[in-house]
Amino acid sequence: LLYQRGLIVESLVLLDQAKRSMEHNEGRWLYLEALELQKLIESRHITRSRQKPKRLESLIEISKEHSEQVITETLMTNVSLAVQGFYIKMGFAKNERDAMLYRSFFESRIPSLNIAEVSSFSRMLWCQCKVWENQALLKFQFSYKYALLWVETGLAMPALAQDVDLINRGFNYLLTACYYLNSKARFKRHYNRWMAFRSDKQRGYNQTSRLLDFIYSSNGQLNRKLLMNGRNRDGINLMEFESTLSERWDELDQHRGLVFLYKLSMLSSYAGDYEKAIIYINRILATQQEPLRADVNNYARLILLLCHYKLNNFTLVTNLIPSVRSAFESQQRFTVVLGLILSFLRKGCRAMNFGINELIEVTFDKLEACRLGQFEKVDFVYYDFSSWVLSLKEGVSIIDIRKRS
Repeated sequence: LLYQRGLIVESLVLLDQAKRSMEHNEGRWLYLEALELQKLIESRHITRSRQKPKRLESLIEISKEHSEQVITETLMTNVSLAVQGFYIKMGFAKNERDAMLYRSFFESRIPSLNIAEVSSFSRMLWCQCKVWENQALLKFQFSYKYALLWVETGLAMPALAQDVDLINRGFNYLLTACYYLNSKARFKRHYNRWMAFRSDKQRGYNQTSRLLDFIYSSNGQLNRKLLMNGRNRDGINLMEFESTLSERWDELDQHRGLVFLYKLSMLSSYAGDYEKAIIYINRILATQQEPLRADVNNYARLILLLCHYKLNNFTLVTNLIPSVRSAFESQQRFTVVLGLILSFLRKGCRAMNFGINELIEVTFDKLEACRLGQFEKVDFVYYDFSSWVLSLKEGVSIIDIRKRS
């Protein structure tokens, strides 16, 4: 407005002040716009700037640098969307053929960046892509590495520029990596750091941030409960969470809501409350829309069989086994682990749970061998099948078995 009124010097002074403010806040787009307006003024008027040594050369160099930063950020936002879409659609790699396809996709899209020279925002998006890449390839240790860099980058940003939602998202994936690695110590350490960060930032949340905070914190608390096997007395109260989840259900996207129900079913079955677990699973299966990821739906159907088996509903389990097998095969996700579990259920139902100790021991040994496999280990992300089998033999809950590990 000042420029339009012809107050050239005042306009340049105000633009310099604005730039100094935006530079520290990483307001990259606004900063570049101020630079371009300065260049426009300088190009159309003879100003006092020309008396200052290398003033205009510096302006050109800074403009070039920030233009490159903006181009990189635009590239990374595009890459991030593409990689996220692929990860959500394809899920974990099932075999070496999948792994080759996945590596080809990621390598062709995720650029090699000198992360020391790009903006914090670009670095965080790049880390986000690397987290998804390594999760899809079941390289959870590397997922942890890049999620940690993601969080540390965000926390190191100037206070006024922190993208709180993106940092919370980073913590979410960091804790997820710890959960996949079954690393209780690292999970606890980063969980406590995250709770301190949330406590400091929650007052400034907008409506969207509050919803995302609910999603990420709920996922973290559920994973914590699963990982700690009931040891954390201050963990999430499942009844209170279920009530809150029902109240906020319409705010959530369907996939996240189903994942929460799935984890509630895991926690209930681990505690030996199979009737409650069945209620959660039936809510998942009653969803009319096609799920974003069929894996949750398929594994929910498998857990349903495990729960009914524990309740001695052998005829029902026998009748449902073929449809569960077919569901996994239609998604080309039928694995050795799933074959072992369905075979055990079929034989166990015939014996009606009598005299199957030898079958339990053989199945357990085979499952533990699968847990070490590159691709078979993914099944144990969805459920602790080994502990379930042992719980049958010893007549205790899955949590009691898991506490020994």
